[in-house]
Amino acid sequence: MLHVLRCTLHCCDAALWLGVMAMLAVPWAMAELDLGRYIGFRDAAAAAPLFALVMAWRLSAAYRHYLRFDHPMATAAASQIVVTLAVSVLLYTGVL
Repeated sequence: MLHVLRCTLHCCDAALWLGVMAMLAVPWAMAELDLGRYIGFRDAAAAAPLFALVMAWRLSAAYRHYLRFDHPMATAAASQIVVTLAVSVLLYTGVL
């Protein structure tokens, strides 16, 4: 359990810089998708999946090289799905 937490923390070491880069890279594509009238924070809403994909890729690399998992990408994707579902439930119930 401690090693998985360690991998997770080491994967998020670039979270600040990755978040800033995602917020800067996404706006040019948002004009074509025209999500502005539906989503208030459209740049953040579009950057979040990009951020999740890069974090899942980094986590799978940590699982592959450090923990030597058999299916690191599937494990990282499953963990992202679990977190997304948990946050969705918390937002839906009004806890967050």
